[in-house]
Amino acid sequence: MLRPSDTIGPMRKVFPLLLAAGIILACSNPKPNAILAVAVPLSGPIGAEGGGIVRAVKLAASGFNDSDENSWNIVVRAYDDQGTPQGAVKAAGQITENPKVFAVIGDFTSDSCLAAAPVYAESLIPMITPSAANSVLTAQQKSPSWKWKKSIFRMPPTDLSQAKFAAHFAYSRLGIHSFFIVDDQSSYGMEFSEAFGSDFKKEGGKILGFVALPPNPPNLSGLISALEASKPQGLFFGGFYPEAANILKSLRDNRLGITFFSGGASKEDTLFKLAGPASNGAYFVISGVPVDFLPGADPFISQYRSLFKTTPRTYDIYAYEAAKISLAAFQKAGFDRKKMIATLRETEYDGIIGMTRFDDKGDNTNDLVSIVRANYEKRKFEPVY
Repeated sequence: MLRPSDTIGPMRKVFPLLLAAGIILACSNPKPNAILAVAVPLSGPIGAEGGGIVRAVKLAASGFNDSDENSWNIVVRAYDDQGTPQGAVKAAGQITENPKVFAVIGDFTSDSCLAAAPVYAESLIPMITPSAANSVLTAQQKSPSWKWKKSIFRMPPTDLSQAKFAAHFAYSRLGIHSFFIVDDQSSYGMEFSEAFGSDFKKEGGKILGFVALPPNPPNLSGLISALEASKPQGLFFGGFYPEAANILKSLRDNRLGITFFSGGASKEDTLFKLAGPASNGAYFVISGVPVDFLPGADPFISQYRSLFKTTPRTYDIYAYEAAKISLAAFQKAGFDRKKMIATLRETEYDGIIGMTRFDDKGDNTNDLVSIVRANYEKRKFEPVY
């Protein structure tokens, strides 16, 4: 006859084994990985911009991964496009080789986007740029020469929208009736500057001169001489903040009382450090509204600061929203890339920046633009219009 202790002993050994087996089975069936790629400059003069965008996308992905309602584990993988067309094409080639990539957030500059877009389109990987504003990027998808599906999407308003808004503000609100125009020879800078000049003349203003500067020019003596000769009330710059800082310092050093105007690519907190007091009073036309002034942005800002120990940069909010939109589409479409593109084209996403919908070109119909002015003492860009 078996005593009770004879049966309890073996059972005590069996239960731990069954429990261990259950744990192993649970751990062997995690959510499958999917990759959200980010193609941005992570090195070079505007590498800090790319770092901010990567952080914003990671924040969006972490919220998605923490939810029990999704079916995937999202891995954010960043690729350095070096802020150049060549680097963007190389990064796009690496991204398209990975079958687990369902979308790419990027690129940052218009030149990089224009170069990489066909690579992504050929592989049916949707591309959502949080920053590039050149109108050709999305408009080319309606051209008969475009051979692929309309897979390019843009979050901010185009150069054309921003330039028109800036021209009206400068002429009608600031009373500036003459401008000198400078661009940095990029696709962004050239289209932006040309559109501003055209719209400013329509307002009734005069364009007194134009200079095209290469990135990181050795000196600005030629520009200063041209400004001293033409005596404009304002200088409009189409380009990025490193060159904007150099121009602002040169204006101050040469005691030229000219109102400086530029776009979102020049509006960066780093400008205060690079240009110093010369940044004070400079105007910038930007897409949307500064994130600090968006009613629903407090959770985003606090989470961003808590996680990364820094503040969001200009385009980080667009990257965050782009990531949220792509994640919502992926939850519906999975790795079916045609369905993914179709789902994005049907987007109606009410987020921090408001309602995002994409038109037939892939542009965000939320065409919000505003003007900010640099306050050096507070190290802030304050909305003025």
